[in-house]
Amino acid sequence: MKTGRIRFITLLIIAALAVSFTGCDKKENKGDGEVTEQKEVKEKKTETKKEVQPVETPPERAEILEPFCERVCGKYSHKCSDDEYDMLEIVHFGNNLYAYAGDGAVYDVTGEIEAYSFWAVEFFPYSEDDVTDPYTEECEFNTLCFSIMSNLSKYWGAPQKVTLKITDDGLDWISGGEVIHYVSDERVESAFPMYDTSHSEIFNDRDVLGLWKQIDNAGDPYYIEFLPNDNVFIYKKDPKEEVFLAGGKLTPTDRKVVCEYKVLGLGGMEDSFAFTTKQRGYLLILEPDPDNVCSIDMFNTDKTIMFEMYRSNAVGSMYNVPTITYEDIVAAGYDENYVPEFSYNMEPDTWAGFYGVWVSASTDPDAAAESQEKLEESGFEALTLLSSEWSEMNSKPYYCVTAGRYDAEYEAQEVLERVKEAGYKDAYVKYTGDRLINRVYYTIYSLDDVRVDDDMIILNALSITDPAMGSDSEYTKDLFIDKDTVFDKKCDTSMFGNYEKGDTVYDWFKRNYEYASNDPDKYMESGPALIGVFEISITDSHIDSYLGSYWWD
Repeated sequence: MKTGRIRFITLLIIAALAVSFTGCDKKENKGDGEVTEQKEVKEKKTETKKEVQPVETPPERAEILEPFCERVCGKYSHKCSDDEYDMLEIVHFGNNLYAYAGDGAVYDVTGEIEAYSFWAVEFFPYSEDDVTDPYTEECEFNTLCFSIMSNLSKYWGAPQKVTLKITDDGLDWISGGEVIHYVSDERVESAFPMYDTSHSEIFNDRDVLGLWKQIDNAGDPYYIEFLPNDNVFIYKKDPKEEVFLAGGKLTPTDRKVVCEYKVLGLGGMEDSFAFTTKQRGYLLILEPDPDNVCSIDMFNTDKTIMFEMYRSNAVGSMYNVPTITYEDIVAAGYDENYVPEFSYNMEPDTWAGFYGVWVSASTDPDAAAESQEKLEESGFEALTLLSSEWSEMNSKPYYCVTAGRYDAEYEAQEVLERVKEAGYKDAYVKYTGDRLINRVYYTIYSLDDVRVDDDMIILNALSITDPAMGSDSEYTKDLFIDKDTVFDKKCDTSMFGNYEKGDTVYDWFKRNYEYASNDPDKYMESGPALIGVFEISITDSHIDSYLGSYWWD
């Protein structure tokens, strides 16, 4: 009985263990199946979710594209020899491009490439779209150049076609089938060395920052841009004239602001002016310091100058400033079908007033000539003018001799000290005012370029000398005579060959022209009447009057 019970219990234990092991196996198998199945379902759900709702990636930052006129700006050099470079700094104002260019060499002290010959370049696109294109790497222009060194800030030639192409390391200058490669080079001398990005003084309320347009000279306004760090640009451009572009910095004082600046194309010459400001909403009032003389005519006044807000906030480009295109240049009177060797617009501004360093005045022209010669022997540039021909000189006709002519009073004052040291103790500086009569001399060597019509006589390519223009007095000009051209009352007509009493200038000239063609002996009775040096007064290309006829030495 006891043995049976033990056997029974043992069997129960074995059975229980068997069931236990068997159940464990089933559970393990079931669990593995469920895990695998759940994993597959989960992956399928994940894949389905990806298909329906793809994962979004953060959007890329939009690229800011600058127009061509900004991207092409910078300093460039082209190595010509071991120690000489062509140098170029391109700048922009609005959508127009300008450059300070020159021939230079590396200066040992600073390591900069400094110019020993320099000039300004203006780039005129064929359309505004070209220079504002944010995608193009090249743009076609016509260029004009001027310099104070060779031609006193007058354009030295006809427009030249050029393509500027931005490259990885600089710039290609393409002209006439030739490619000159410039590399980016920070050693190049700066066009505006006074401009200072580290300057941090605050000259006025920050509301003054931005671009301002002069409103009391609507036909030919200046633009002033006040930038952060007290930097400033001053700009004026007319299609008929060379650009005025100056850059510098502002320094506040107790009562006024002093602007130190440099003008594009003037090399190392620096200048300054002083002013105070008042702001009234969108109007800015500048009051120049009357004791401060500078090269900017706008500031040589004791009157207030009014500006209107053209663009607030000095960050970005001045797209509102009028873009001067090549079409504007052509419309201003330049020949679109130019010949590269042809020089135009070389005529000086003969009507403009100037500051003179006056050393003598006489009613005797011979005495004036002697005074001019002595002044030249002392090493000064000298010229003589007739006072009655100028608005702020003596209305009585005196022959006045000056040691040069100067656009700015401070330039004349500097020369005045040297003139006094040379013995001219009574010399003084005075402004001439505007010219009233444009009296010049023309020289004619042959009649080959003369055309005689029924009502007009055309004199082509005459050599003109202006006694009041000094070293810039010789230029070439076409002139014409018509029925309104007269002999001046003081003119000695006996010096005009084959003159007959009552002749008009047209009658006298036409008769001699016909003699020269058909009766040479008659023409030469008093010498070649139409050949020689003639003193005349002109308005533009019209000969108003004849004052004298002379032979050259």
